[in-house]
Amino acid sequence: RLVVNVGRGGGQVIDHVHMHLLGGWQR
Repeated sequence: RLVVNVGRGGGQVIDHVHMHLLGGWQR
């Protein structure tokens, strides 16, 4: 998972972006 590569701190940001991208693509 990308979060693991980034580490702590930026992981949460990527998680949010991931959710937005996945949500947008699914819709």
